[in-house]
Amino acid sequence: MNDTPLFTLIIPTYNRPTYLRQAVQSVIDQTYTSWELLIIDDGSEPPVKPLLEDIEDPRIAYYYHANQGLGASRQVGVRKSRGKLLCYLDDDDYLLPTHLEVVAADFHRNEQRECLYKTGMITQTADGALTEGPIFDNGRSALLQHWENPIGIFPYVIPASLARRVPSINFFLSEDFNWLGRLMTEVPVRQLPFYTVVFRLHDQNRTYVLRDRSALRSRLEAVRDLYERPGVRGVIPSRLYRRVMSHQCWHWTRLCLRAHAYGEAGWGFAQGLRTFTPSGTKELLYTIYVFLRTLRK
Repeated sequence: MNDTPLFTLIIPTYNRPTYLRQAVQSVIDQTYTSWELLIIDDGSEPPVKPLLEDIEDPRIAYYYHANQGLGASRQVGVRKSRGKLLCYLDDDDYLLPTHLEVVAADFHRNEQRECLYKTGMITQTADGALTEGPIFDNGRSALLQHWENPIGIFPYVIPASLARRVPSINFFLSEDFNWLGRLMTEVPVRQLPFYTVVFRLHDQNRTYVLRDRSALRSRLEAVRDLYERPGVRGVIPSRLYRRVMSHQCWHWTRLCLRAHAYGEAGWGFAQGLRTFTPSGTKELLYTIYVFLRTLRK
C-alpha cells in the first residue's frame, strides 16, 4: 500500500454481517485497481473482523470503535482516507465491477476538477428483481433534481478535499440528503450514463426499522436545515420543500401503521398535515390506504 490510491471506499458496518462479504467482494472485483477499502466496524457485537480474516488483500484495512452511529463511522473513514476520491458503500449494498473504472475515466477526462460524480443506481428487491432508478439531467439544476428524487450517497463519488472542507452533519437519519445538498451548493454534479451500483432493499434497511419520534424529528430537521442554507431557497420552490417535509412524515407514519403503532402513526400523520400541499395528495391517499389495510389484519 505504498502507492497513493485514487479511490478510498468506506464501508461502515454495525451488527449486520449478512451481506458484508458481498459488499467487500464487489470492491475486490473492480476492474480498476487503484483503491483502498476501509471497513469501519461501529461497535458490532461480536466484531465482524473474524468474518473477513480469510480475505487477504493489502488494500483493505479494518477499524473498530465503540458504537457512535453511521455518520461518525463515515467521518472516521474520511480522516483515515488516502485517496483523492471517496466512495461510501453500506454493508448491505454492492458495486458492479466497472464502477470505479467509469468514474476514473471521467475524472481524468474532466482534468481532475473538483465536482461530484454520480452514476445510476439499481434497486434489488428481496426476490432479486432489479430496477434502474432515475438519473440526473446534466442540463438541469442538480440541487433541484436532488430534492425532486432524493436518494442516498451511494451512487456519488466525492472528492476527499471537499468532504474535509464541508463535513457531514450527524442528523441520525437523512444526513445523506442534507450533506449532498450542501455539497451541491459548492461544486457541480457530473451524472455519468452508467448504472454501476446496486442498492439492496430488505426489511432491515435503516429507513424501514426506526419508528421512534426522534427518528422523524431528525429527518425533518435535516430537510429544514438544508432548505435554510444559502443558495438553496432560491433554487427550491417552497411547495417542493413542503412536499419533501410531508413525505418524511407519511413514510414514517406508514412504518408505524405496519407495526400497528397507531398512536405514533396518528402523531406522524398530524405532522404531515402541517406541510401538506396538493402535489402530495397521492402519497397522502396511499398512507390512508395502508391504514385501512392494517385494520383488516
